[in-house]
Amino acid sequence: MNRYIKLKICYVMMVWILHCSYNVFGCTSTTAQYKQIGDSVTLEFQATMTNSLDTSIIVSNVISSNNGSTLLGIAYRDGVLLNSPTCNGCTITGNVTTGDLSIRLDNLQTSNSGTYKLSVTEAIHEVKGCIILYILGKPEKPTIQSNNNNSIEGMNVKLTCMSRSTTNPSDPNLNLQYDWRVDTEDNPQVYEYSQTKNILTIKNLDRQDAKKRFTCKATESGSSVTGLTSNYSDEFMLNVLYGPDGCEISVKSPVTVKVGSISPLIKCRSDCYPLCTYKWTNASSGSSIVSANGDFEIDSITRYHTGNYACECGNSATEIGTTHTEILQIIV
Repeated sequence: MNRYIKLKICYVMMVWILHCSYNVFGCTSTTAQYKQIGDSVTLEFQATMTNSLDTSIIVSNVISSNNGSTLLGIAYRDGVLLNSPTCNGCTITGNVTTGDLSIRLDNLQTSNSGTYKLSVTEAIHEVKGCIILYILGKPEKPTIQSNNNNSIEGMNVKLTCMSRSTTNPSDPNLNLQYDWRVDTEDNPQVYEYSQTKNILTIKNLDRQDAKKRFTCKATESGSSVTGLTSNYSDEFMLNVLYGPDGCEISVKSPVTVKVGSISPLIKCRSDCYPLCTYKWTNASSGSSIVSANGDFEIDSITRYHTGNYACECGNSATEIGTTHTEILQIIV
């Protein structure tokens, strides 16, 4: 076996080993490009122009699109261009005679996203390089959720802003960063935020928080790219349960009335959400109920109406069932 034949056999064996490696590991090199709809992009590939073991063998270079169709096919022998290439749906921007196979795609659409490959055929077909083209999209309009839809005053509450990337294809190296607006203020420092600001924590919830309007937005970003920002979410308002703080009676105790007269309308009020419940009882006669609402009056006073009357204000919606009692003394 002469030296030339041995060299050919070694070459074929080496190519076969490389072929197996490529089948396992895919592209030998991969880069990424990030663009938006309507942009142009230049994809830079470098041709293999000479067979390293046998310069007489033609080297074929093919750039394929994200859907596998051929964009550009070009052949070399010993560093010399053998054909006049044309680009299918693209523009050649590189100097193909020197192996620069750069091409430009214009007016990009979501359908252009994906992996573009340079395949080289020497003795067998191999993928030499890949470029992943990401088409950045505006994140979906976020939604806001609370960890407690009926929060009690004094609790800690977490609001979560949720959106989703529309970049195609999905890129695990991109993350969504969030920003909040409370009424007209951006990211108020009175709140705590998670690292990506998707969670806003309200410490020691106050009933005034129920009047505030929370909105949020999402921006996609990575180590080398800042993507698009979503629209703001719809307004979110908290449902804060509170009260009663105490009971207030509309007259000052004691109240003196005459026998046979009608007592003044006595009102008992407090501040609650949802609305307070009220109950008047005669504390001097075994706490019998004399009124099931906040208003209390006696139509015809007798001496037996003398005593202490208690107004109880409550809120069954709060977890502790808060109640407060105020005593009214009636003297006949």
